Amino acid sequence: MNNEVGTRYRVCLALMVAVASLLFIYNMMTAPVNSPHEGNGLLLLAYVTLLLFTWLFPVRLGEQSINVSLGIIVPLYLQFGVVPTVIVVNVAWFLSHLVMNRQVRSHRLIANLSMMSLMAMFSDLGFRLAAGFGPPISWSVSPLSYATPIIVFMSVHFLSNYLITLILEAVRTDGKVGAWSMGVLWDLTALGIESLIVILLVSLQHALGPIALLYTVLPYIALIYIFRLYSNLVIANRQLSLISDLTIKLNKDLNEEEMLDTLLKGVMDLVVASASFVFAPHDNGYLTPIVVRGSSAEMENQMRDVTYLGADPKRLPDASNWLRTTADASLVYREPVHPALRANSVLSVPIQHDECMLGMLVVTHAERIHYSTRDREMLQILANQAAIGWLNAQRLKRSEQQTVIDELTGLFNYRYFETMLPVLCRRADEKKESLTLLVLDLDKFKSINDEYGHLPGNEVLKAVAQIIREQVRDGDVVCRYGGEEFTVILPGANSEVGMYIAERLRQSIASTKILIPPQGNTVMFPLSVTVSIGAATYPDTADVPQSLLRNADRAMYVGSKQRGRNRVALYGTHDA
Repeated sequence: MNNEVGTRYRVCLALMVAVASLLFIYNMMTAPVNSPHEGNGLLLLAYVTLLLFTWLFPVRLGEQSINVSLGIIVPLYLQFGVVPTVIVVNVAWFLSHLVMNRQVRSHRLIANLSMMSLMAMFSDLGFRLAAGFGPPISWSVSPLSYATPIIVFMSVHFLSNYLITLILEAVRTDGKVGAWSMGVLWDLTALGIESLIVILLVSLQHALGPIALLYTVLPYIALIYIFRLYSNLVIANRQLSLISDLTIKLNKDLNEEEMLDTLLKGVMDLVVASASFVFAPHDNGYLTPIVVRGSSAEMENQMRDVTYLGADPKRLPDASNWLRTTADASLVYREPVHPALRANSVLSVPIQHDECMLGMLVVTHAERIHYSTRDREMLQILANQAAIGWLNAQRLKRSEQQTVIDELTGLFNYRYFETMLPVLCRRADEKKESLTLLVLDLDKFKSINDEYGHLPGNEVLKAVAQIIREQVRDGDVVCRYGGEEFTVILPGANSEVGMYIAERLRQSIASTKILIPPQGNTVMFPLSVTVSIGAATYPDTADVPQSLLRNADRAMYVGSKQRGRNRVALYGTHDA
């Protein structure tokens, strides 16, 4: 956050701490408490244990975690009052973070402790206003007599939680608060479960007295643990079923880009994530994203501008050490990003098959310590299956390239040209754009072969192909048409743009000295060559791809070759 936002956040935090402290002191001085009893210490320890277990092992429904701590807080409050409740809740929350080894920044620690204190004290105020009295409550009194104040307590606790969190998040993110609808839905579900727990505990305490809580600790813990095991089993079964379905799709999608896109779609279903990436080694040796998936196109554009950072923050992973960076990984963005992209949890697994390393599969989440060991294991299983599909897609791509790439020049061959020209003409029709075709023919190339031999002639062809590649635009299609002829398809180019590019090609080729070794001589010497170029524009002077090629070829022969070579001619003008 910037300095101004940071200052506002600190002021808001200080104000919250001050209010919480003043209210706590006031309650210590005025709120009634239970008279000392030899069993109170044991009961408070039982409440701490229940709250600790509740936070350590939340109830999971699918991939959603539900915290039912309020079901413990209400009986605690009714029995001991607001001051012991604030102390027990904060102690249990702090212990849960120590046990889970969570790293909490000081401002977060202060914010959470103050927030929970305020929630308890606001709820206490609501209870007193509704009941006309406050705890401790005599267990001889029927729970029905204070059912309404309990409902008020729980409602105020629920609403104050959201209100305080919303205010802090709005200040911290300068008003950029994400969607809350799904979180509210699950918290309402938690509120329903907590209500059942409150009814159970309060009823037991009414029947058996305060000691009833001790009889519920072990059954409650056992029930939560069994439910957690069952939930984990259901989730694992669903994840394995999803991986099985994805494996079939990944091996069916033999297009590399489609296969990786299918992988990320499946990943977002496999584990809950804010964003997902597939990283691969870049030319610079670092890992950069080749496929990303987020919640919006704007988010995905920002996701592409990221570098994968491994466990050593001083060294980016390169091709020699990136396998060792799978632990404690983080993502480094070059520019400030939307709050939704803040990755407080990063789970990364290598995509590899045997010894072949292909990339890194990465998912992120805004919450800290969000991913479990099971999530890592499931993601690794999927990554292993994806590696096989990726290798198959790469093999198919190489095989296809071999059939459409000219081996000598590295350009597309005639077969590819014949396939793509109709496709690009149709695309031009759909976009209502022009398309210009250039046909280039090396002048007097036969004499070069006759005088210097075929090997030097091949060097000339390769050099000319490289010049053409460098001078055309991204998206233009360069092909070796056959022999010493080349073609360039210029999508979106009208005749004026096409002639400009053609003239630039002609001048670049004519001005470049090509070094060739003559037969029987190891000394390289420069050779100048020229080209004759014909151009035709679709649909201005041709209505079908075949006539476009025929017209460009005619312009090259009639307008350029027959008029002295080393020229550019446009079909439909007085030159051709």
